[in-house]
Amino acid sequence: MIAFLNHLIRHIEVEIECTKFRNDEKVNQDNLNLNVYKDTPLSWTASKRALLELIYALYLTMSINHGKISLKELVGFFSHTFHIPLPGYHTALKKMTDRTPQKIQLLSRSFFLNEVVIKFNSKLELLDEN
Repeated sequence: MIAFLNHLIRHIEVEIECTKFRNDEKVNQDNLNLNVYKDTPLSWTASKRALLELIYALYLTMSINHGKISLKELVGFFSHTFHIPLPGYHTALKKMTDRTPQKIQLLSRSFFLNEVVIKFNSKLELLDEN
């Protein structure tokens, strides 16, 4: 899990640099060779809602660019990186905030992040046993 997160962080850093260059019209797109993961393309295989939950968590914790990035830019970045369209993300985020734990008898509204934490902690516990 840690290796995946490190891989994801490195990929995000590379994609941010690529995005900066793409926005500069002086740079020829054919000369961009910053994507070190060309041989192993990443694809998001969980649900779109799970991706939006992760994006929103990163946005709220100001984990990207020290929080100096808009939610729209962050959604666009992940959408581009994983080649997954995320239209109407505001509506999906609104639905997440409407997940009132009392209404649906949940401990938390963050389904995907809870799953990530549980699996991450389980793996760490397993490693501790060895």
